[in-house]
Amino acid sequence: MSLKGYYEASLRPPAEDDVFTAAAAATKWDWGEALLDRAAYMVDKVNHTSARCRFRRDVLDEREVEMRVTLCLAPPPLVSYFCCHAYYTDDKGEDNRLFISEPSMFAMEGDLALITLCHGKFHPSAINGNKGYYEYLVYQAGKEELTRLPHPDPWMLPNERSHCFNSTSIAVVPYSSKISPKDDDDAYRIAALGKDFFHDSANGPHYLCIYDSKAGAWTRKAGAIPQPLPPPSDFISDMSITIGGNSGGIVGWVDLWSGMLLSDVLADDTPFHQFRYVPLPEPRQPPNRLPLAVDIATAFRDIVLVKETGIIRFVDLQVHGEPGNPFSETPSGWTVVTWTMEGLRRDSVTLGDMRFKLEHEVHSCDIENYDLPKSVFVSNPILSSHKDGILYLRTTVSSKTDRNSRVIAVDIKNKKLLKVGEFDMRRPNTYRRTTISSYLKPPVSKENMKRGAPVSAGSYSRKRPQQQPAITNPAEGGEGDAGDAMDWTHSS
Repeated sequence: MSLKGYYEASLRPPAEDDVFTAAAAATKWDWGEALLDRAAYMVDKVNHTSARCRFRRDVLDEREVEMRVTLCLAPPPLVSYFCCHAYYTDDKGEDNRLFISEPSMFAMEGDLALITLCHGKFHPSAINGNKGYYEYLVYQAGKEELTRLPHPDPWMLPNERSHCFNSTSIAVVPYSSKISPKDDDDAYRIAALGKDFFHDSANGPHYLCIYDSKAGAWTRKAGAIPQPLPPPSDFISDMSITIGGNSGGIVGWVDLWSGMLLSDVLADDTPFHQFRYVPLPEPRQPPNRLPLAVDIATAFRDIVLVKETGIIRFVDLQVHGEPGNPFSETPSGWTVVTWTMEGLRRDSVTLGDMRFKLEHEVHSCDIENYDLPKSVFVSNPILSSHKDGILYLRTTVSSKTDRNSRVIAVDIKNKKLLKVGEFDMRRPNTYRRTTISSYLKPPVSKENMKRGAPVSAGSYSRKRPQQQPAITNPAEGGEGDAGDAMDWTHSS
């Protein structure tokens, strides 16, 4: 198989399934959350998570392709991964590298995940008017078939040179369309945030393209942002989070350097989508000569809705240089600072009510059981959405090598190092948190059932989690729901 376009390591997954299974058993993992590598390994694996689909490559050769996706899950801080295997159904023994690079899984919520891929061996030219090179596939836990989405119309993409939506600007939102007990409840929307620089002056430059699984089609609506706090003109989404609320549809698109745009993507009662802008705390990385990726926001900052408590938490990482040596390129410890969002309450009717309150400040030297040397490079903070107060960090011995990379789990409330997991960095990919693992517990064997092992309620379950807890204002003790928290009235 030709490796051109794929990383050579993509043909060799980091661990066999039995290694991951042993790790899950040894740690008594509850399957509530996993860290998942975003890029696929191009190998054929089959387990209880596998799903597949067939589609015709209309844009290239009119040939039919079969593709299978399998997740290999492990307890964090080990990093899980997924595999893709694709081939022509009329395989004639030719080179079967069908995509320009490994498919990616970058939008996940509940039991849903969005996978994207691009056909061919070269990126489509910017002047190529055919917008069918990219595919969007929806994986749903417990289903054996992937869902292939229709291609969005070219005018929905950010500009004429675009062939796809920005991967950091897409969110998946499950919702209930159930009217009677006989109705199918598996509905969802895919929401992509776009920016139109030639917007009309009555609204802002941002718009949303939304695919609805019930309608089976894409729509586009302009956005409107109430004053007096518009986002900065250079706002670029680094990630999205689903906040939920009464409707379950409130999504935040986050520029980790500046702020967050909030919108209810399930609201259909206006000709535009109403956004709210909330600024984030200022970066606190101290000036030094450390070789850090200071232009990559996800290397230092993260935000999450913690499902256990309903709190929205934000974290900022600072890596320190050697004291007294302003020219040092060797780290000397690190600090993380967390904030929680206040103001998401029923009486919160203005933008000024939504703010971040300082929560914890934790220094590496204060962490119990932390025996890593001060000189390690620390990056990529990821807050747990499953357990309150857990933070994952990636460590490397040098900024020039990816060897001996690890992911550590830290309890930032109690200042304890919990676990350390090796991380395979043969591919320069990032990983993300996901709770889809809670829907993918392996089935319990008959032998274990005879021994009295509990039957996993999560095996192949397609039930939605219960409604998330109310969001509480820690300072005042008040509580409310994110769905009632925001005044979505457009003020022009």
